[in-house]
Amino acid sequence: MQSKKSVSATSFCKVCFKNFSPSSLKGILFSKNFVCPRCYAEMDAKFVYFTHFSTQFLAIYFYNQALQTMIYNFKACGDYELCDCFLEYVLPMLKIRYRGYVLIGAPSSDEHNRARGFNHVQEIFSKIGIPFISALEKTSDRKQTDCTVEQRHEVGKIIAWKKGVSIRGKKVLFVDDVFTTGATAEACLKLIYQHHPRKVKGLVLCKTESS
Repeated sequence: MQSKKSVSATSFCKVCFKNFSPSSLKGILFSKNFVCPRCYAEMDAKFVYFTHFSTQFLAIYFYNQALQTMIYNFKACGDYELCDCFLEYVLPMLKIRYRGYVLIGAPSSDEHNRARGFNHVQEIFSKIGIPFISALEKTSDRKQTDCTVEQRHEVGKIIAWKKGVSIRGKKVLFVDDVFTTGATAEACLKLIYQHHPRKVKGLVLCKTESS
């Protein structure tokens, strides 16, 4: 007699690489099992609302050790598989909350995008499933993480609006990975508001607790 094949499958976590099975109804219904419950608990979603440059923002996480490690491995080490992990458990809420918006991401230099093989901000937030408009660009490859506080506040000098891009009358969701001083967000929002959007909101993966 031929034995039946098992229809169950064991997932493995893309963060810690350990096998796991969904341990909650939420994990079964709303995720694709890229992140195990333990790693997601360490990410520690907070959903912090705040206002910056007259714009309502939502930060999903604080910039804790787990997020620092994940973002470093994703951005600096090119571990693209982590792209699925950041928003996995919150995607249903984000899809509903930002329906009808278009995404504009904080710019990353073309040199860094080529080096890692992808634009990290676009890849993370494109999972929401709304159109992404490449409207902003960096005119220098300077990293904010390499700058002093004073230099961070001069970031507006190296961010420009791409010619021919129109957002007039559109609902815009500005997105970035980490909110620290808010200098990058402010520089980007100044340019966005100059192009007559209908509404603007902000969404960041995480923010530092001191910001």
